[in-house]
Parts: sequence; C-alpha cells; structure tokens
Amino acid sequence: MELGSKDIAISFQMMVTHIKLAVNIQHIRTMRAQTLQELYDTEIAPLQVKPSYRTFQHWHTTGTKFAALAGGGTVYFLVLVAGLGLRTSLASMPGDLACHLGNALRHPDPDTVIGRTIIDKIIPVIHMLRGTFPITIDPLFQPSILATHNLPSLIDCANIAISDLFFDSFIFNTFRLVERSCSPWDQQGYITSDVPQQDPSVRVSTEVINTSYDGSQLENSKIPMPQESAADTVWTERERELVANAEEVNSVDGLRSKLERFYVGGVKHTDSYIFIPNSLVRRNQLELRNGDQSLMAYICGSLPNHLRSSLMSNLILSFGDMNILIDKDTNQGMQGNFKAVHFSWYNRHATKVSNAPTHVQPYMLEKEDIRFNYSQLVPYISSETLKNQALYEAVLVVFADLFEWIKEHLRENLPAEYEILVEVARELPCNSGSLVLPFLSLVFNINVATKGHRDSGDLDLCLGGFLAMKEPGIVVELLQGDFIIFQSAWVTHFNTHYQGKRASMVLHTDKEIQRWARNRNGWGDNTTLTTF
Repeated sequence: MELGSKDIAISFQMMVTHIKLAVNIQHIRTMRAQTLQELYDTEIAPLQVKPSYRTFQHWHTTGTKFAALAGGGTVYFLVLVAGLGLRTSLASMPGDLACHLGNALRHPDPDTVIGRTIIDKIIPVIHMLRGTFPITIDPLFQPSILATHNLPSLIDCANIAISDLFFDSFIFNTFRLVERSCSPWDQQGYITSDVPQQDPSVRVSTEVINTSYDGSQLENSKIPMPQESAADTVWTERERELVANAEEVNSVDGLRSKLERFYVGGVKHTDSYIFIPNSLVRRNQLELRNGDQSLMAYICGSLPNHLRSSLMSNLILSFGDMNILIDKDTNQGMQGNFKAVHFSWYNRHATKVSNAPTHVQPYMLEKEDIRFNYSQLVPYISSETLKNQALYEAVLVVFADLFEWIKEHLRENLPAEYEILVEVARELPCNSGSLVLPFLSLVFNINVATKGHRDSGDLDLCLGGFLAMKEPGIVVELLQGDFIIFQSAWVTHFNTHYQGKRASMVLHTDKEIQRWARNRNGWGDNTTLTTF
C-alpha cells in the first residue's frame, strides 16, 4: 500500500513519541531508583483515565526498540522506516532483535547481504534525508534530559558523534550498541566530533516605534491598483521599481528617525519606500504603530532555531513532494504556475437571516423561490480542506510546534490584537478548534511573487512572508522563519521579485466570522440553537 505524506508524518511522530516516553521513564527510574511497576503504581495508576500496566510496559518496550534503531542509524533511519511503512513490523520484532539490527547499522559487515544493503542502500538514503530534512534533537527531548548527558539542546540529528553519545546513554538492559565502524559512514561525510554550541537563551525585547500614519486618510484608504489583472501586473511592476530604489535604514534608531519625517498629515509625502533589511529583523521584534496606536506592522525574527531550520523540510514532508519548490527568477518572466492551498473557516457566504421563525429547526425551513443553502447556515470549512484532508492532517502534525509557538508568542507580545482574534475563534460549530489559533485560516503560497492586492475579506491581521506595503511605504526583507503581521484588509501589499525558491504561510481570519460571534448569523433567538 502506498503511503501518503500524512501517514509518513504520523508514523514518524509515533516512533519519536515512544522513544520520548521510554527516555522519560528511564530518567525517572534512575532518579528515584524505582522499578517499572513502582513507577506505574505511583504515577499512572492514580490517573482517572489510564492504560493497563501491560499496555504501559508494551509502550516502554516499543520505545526501547525504536531507540535501538535510531541509535544504529540515527533518527533519520526512523524517517526511512516510516516512509517504507515498516513501523508496525519493526515494533513487533521479538526479543532483542532491535538491538542486533542497531549493531548491524553501526557496524555493517560488507561480506553479508544485510551489511551490503546497509552500506549500498540505507546509508546513502540517510545521507539524502539528512540533506533534505534538517532535524534537531531539541524538539524531541526535554532540555533537562539532554543536560543529564552533557548534551546541548541544539543537536543536528545527523551528527553521528552526538547521536551516538545520546543513544549510548540509553539503558537497553543488555550490552551497549557496538562502536560505530568509521569506514562506511565516513564515506558519506557523517562522522564528526564537533558538538554544536547551544544558542544563548536571551529573551528578545520588542522595539516599539510610533508613527503618524493615518489609514483613514483618502490617499491611504482608496485602493490604488487597477482591478483588471493585466493592468494590476503593470502597476505592481512600477511599484517594484520604486522598491528597488528604496532608502535602506541600518539601525532601529535610524528607522525611528526616518519614520518620524516620512508622513505628512498621516500620508507618506513622496511616492517612495523605506527598506528594512534583515539585519534589523533577525533575532529582533519590531512593533510599528499608527498615529491612532493601532498596529501598522509587527515584524518578528525571533522564531527558535529548531523551528526555523525545519520549515522547508516540514513543507516537503507535508506535501510529500521533493520537487514542490521550484527554482525561479521571476524578474526574468519565470512566474509560471504556482500552488496555493487554503485551509480555512469561512462565514462570508453563510446563510444569514432576519425575522426567521424561532421555534423551527432551520433545516426544516423552506423559502419560496429562494435558494436556501442548508450546508452554510453556520461557519463552514473551505472545499480545499475537504479535498486535501490528508494534507491537512499532515500539516496538523508536522507544524504543530510552530503553530503553538506563534499562538503563545502573539498572546504574550500582542495581547490586545490576540484577544480580538481569539474571541471570534472560540465558538466554532461542533466545538471545533483552529489549527492556527488565534487565526482561523491557513494558506500555503508556493512558488509565487504576489501582485498588489488587499485581502478585503480578512479580519484585521494577516501573517505572511517577504513583502512591501504600499500606503505605509514599508519594505521588509524577511528570510526563512521570519514573519510580519499587518492589517491586510486595509493595506495594499505585494511581493518583490525573487531568484531561487519561495513559499509562505499566510494566517488570517474571515471578518464575516464576527457575524456568527455577534448574533449567530441571525439565528441567535432560535430555540433549537445550542451555544455557550
């Protein structure tokens, strides 16, 4: 059976979860000098919902088996196992066969069939995976456990020396895995004794810059670009030429000084742009405020390295297509086809009523000569979500840590804006939750430089990639993992040309969701409606 990207991602995550459980169990047992049964009795048995001891023991055994395989072939061997659909088979290996396979991976015998298979097939594939999917150990295991083994929290899983050091500390209740044979692994450039240094854990502060920009001024509120596609293309190219001549600022103080003089009467006084280079973005947070203290833009370059470095590999893993990102030079007319996938909650086309009967279930109503869309009485998910359900579920698993970090970051750094967004996301039909809370929608834009546009259906904030903002006159150089939040419904924005590969995630909320939050699309008084 052919596995999809969702199945591979979930299978890999399940193996890692079993290893994490086994590592935590061994850490607690070592600290407390407890048996597995004693640990179960003290920590698991008191829980209201709990596995049986037999199941708990099975999970520990399974995690130990996968640890032996990862100890032999690195964590990337588990990616290979997931891709080949072998997780269940290897988890079912009896006795200590997993340790024997781990030994064979570490010290393959070229005179045996399995040894030659490892040398000729498995190690090259692991090398390819390592180059394609950078994985670090820090999101896999708690820092306190890594510290117990004198390991930094940022570890390239393909670093054999560090990988061996970690898995050699694992208690297999048998002999430690054999020393790794340098010859077959060295040929792939894998053996290294360098221990990467941990990033300094410095709390990033936010630089707040107040401006006199006024979005309500006619010059700022009117839509500047033509609505016809070809004319919009010409308009966007003209703006890109202006962007190319934008004045670069080299410090936060320089940006603050420039913005103080950039607007006259709330409008930029020249048809020009200010260029904010990535040197001001990386490891920083910039908060630009309009004259009325509403948010102009929040620019964030403080995404942790382990989330930043895995973005491209996670995108490829989710879509299950190694070639989804295409080398382009859009300045040479190589725009071509691009891919956009929308995972969204909508309410903009929902059936909204007034003076409807309050005692009749809406699905039993009929309206003469009027098409009554019963499938959209309440907020609904996009058709693309239904058509790409496997991809949606893969994204849910693969990018879970990223979306959680963004949620907590926004709640801490933009609390007022966060509350506005999350308020309308709390009461979705069927008690559903959003995978990108506080936003309700996720869009992948792949291989595209967008033309000038406004997202008129969006509520207040949009999170996206490298772009220029027409009315405020701001251009921001964002690299992988940086993001910007701005009012996409009121600001004309577009991408500059690029050479290479580009993909962006856009998080947004349909502003019509407010109608559901306010009066349930007019059904608020209906006695059959059950809401909080």
